[in-house]
Amino acid sequence: AELIQQKKHIVTELIKTQETDGYIGIFTEGTRQQGWDTHEGAYIILALTNDYILFNEEKSLRAAVKYADYMIDRQVEQMTGIDEAFFQLYHVTNDRNYVDYCINEMGLNELYFRMQHHTRHVYGHIERALMQLKLYEIEPDEKLLYKPRVAVEFLVNMDALDIIGGAGMYEH
Repeated sequence: AELIQQKKHIVTELIKTQETDGYIGIFTEGTRQQGWDTHEGAYIILALTNDYILFNEEKSLRAAVKYADYMIDRQVEQMTGIDEAFFQLYHVTNDRNYVDYCINEMGLNELYFRMQHHTRHVYGHIERALMQLKLYEIEPDEKLLYKPRVAVEFLVNMDALDIIGGAGMYEH
């Protein structure tokens, strides 16, 4: 009970910081929705959506939708995490906008990356493969299975995975 009270307090305080346009974060106008701000914002959306799923907190879902719509309206810099947050929102709201953004703006259904960030980091490749599997669950298309298969093959059969579970030198 104490932990749930603490969670409620933290979520309530977070939602209080949401600006009227939907933004939640610490960056000033003009520096928002770039790099880590977008990355962290995606996980705020995911957390708020999960708060709705696990605790039926309508205010969390409303805040998540408002922030996600803010990101879509501004065509934010694309970083890891956005697609996961948007798919979770799609599953809760059935709003196709979130899936369409991942396809049309992030190119999630394409073989090659549109996002420069993903091309430089192992976790970007792994995240992309996982999100293509999630997109496959929504829209089955054989080409979405290519990257996940290549990633697993490389990690498991080509000694690309360290014993501790890490992959790639310096994240690359």
